[in-house]
Amino acid sequence: MLEQMEMIMSMKEAVPQAELESVMIVTQELHKRLEASTAALGELRSAFDDLQKVVEDLATSNNALVEGQEQLEASCAELTNEVRGALNGFEEPEDGPPEDETDEQRATRVGLVFRVAELEGLVKGRNRSAPLKRNMTDADAVRVLTGDVKDLGHKEAGEQAGLTYAQVYSCRMEYTFKHVHKKLRDEGWKNSFVK
Repeated sequence: MLEQMEMIMSMKEAVPQAELESVMIVTQELHKRLEASTAALGELRSAFDDLQKVVEDLATSNNALVEGQEQLEASCAELTNEVRGALNGFEEPEDGPPEDETDEQRATRVGLVFRVAELEGLVKGRNRSAPLKRNMTDADAVRVLTGDVKDLGHKEAGEQAGLTYAQVYSCRMEYTFKHVHKKLRDEGWKNSFVK
């Protein structure tokens, strides 16, 4: 910068005064813009650092949630095994129900065995809409985007397809199965779920 100023000053005698002032004004304006750009870059760097911290915090929270879910599933499996063990004597004997068993006792015994099996399915699943854990496939993605469940809400479509709300939502909002979206768009399809 100093060298430029000296060069400009040495040219002062050879260059008319009006042109020299014009060059000085342009130089000053460029310096102001450079300072503004440097300040904006600093703000962007700070915002990026803040965002990176938020992402790290989310990752930590997600890991804690996954760990908690795994502990809950293990605890539930342990409890289910204990209940099954306790109900073992109440299962239907091969030669029929005991003669001294009342209808109410039988209904309670059968109801408990059925309820334990139902609870096992719910615990193993991610939510009530998809009691069985399974990965979403490309065929599922096409089904929720263009198939028989395309007009249903995310929850209802998930229930019909045996998927979770989150799986359907993520697919429809183009967070997942981007290759399926691309193929459908190439065929002329327009995603009505994204505004």
